[in-house]
Amino acid sequence: MNRAKIERLRAEHCERRNAEIAASGRDDLLPPVNPDCLDFFSSPLYQHMPEVVYVLGSGPNGKEHWDRIPQDAYVISVNQAVMIRPSNLWVTFDRTLWFEPKPWWEDALKVKVTRLFGEVNAGRVWSEYSFKYAPHFHEPPKNRLMKGVLRGGCNVAGCACQAAYWGGCKRLILCGIDMAGQQYFDGSINDKVRADEWKWTSHFSLLLDLIRKQGVEVLSLSKTKLAVKVI
Repeated sequence: MNRAKIERLRAEHCERRNAEIAASGRDDLLPPVNPDCLDFFSSPLYQHMPEVVYVLGSGPNGKEHWDRIPQDAYVISVNQAVMIRPSNLWVTFDRTLWFEPKPWWEDALKVKVTRLFGEVNAGRVWSEYSFKYAPHFHEPPKNRLMKGVLRGGCNVAGCACQAAYWGGCKRLILCGIDMAGQQYFDGSINDKVRADEWKWTSHFSLLLDLIRKQGVEVLSLSKTKLAVKVI
């Protein structure tokens, strides 16, 4: 099937699903738009990622370090960071995208990239892969990696890092995961997060410590509030 036909089918599926959602008034979990959407742990992504994986976020601290990411690197982008550079995988799970759409959402959907979406988003827009993110990291069983779940509660970059870990990487390198401030790389402002350290930072740092204890080296190219070595 050629790319144009795939894109047309995606558009048709999305239009039909959005009409169904509008008619039903439902905001709960829906089956994936893509009937062939695979859960991460049943997909080719599981245990088949390269040894070195970059997770690219949308924080402004990453801007001066983007060119340090090799052109042939395996990159997982989160949220609007998918518009920064070509990526191998796009991760998002924020269900509020459907009730309070972010200004970048429609443009990000135009990027040609493999999608790994949280199960709520996968129920509303085409995605090749999906993932469960509950129970969150701070919910029982607390502070544990769980096979079968990319646990929420550490922000979407935490889900991306879990995907890299369960994908089999041995060196995880972050860029633009500031975990502080209200401004993004493009100058846009999110006044719904704290201007200082974000509330998810301690959970995220603990998550990365658990990943390190499993033998994965975790580093960051850019300044971050996370407990990570910056190189």
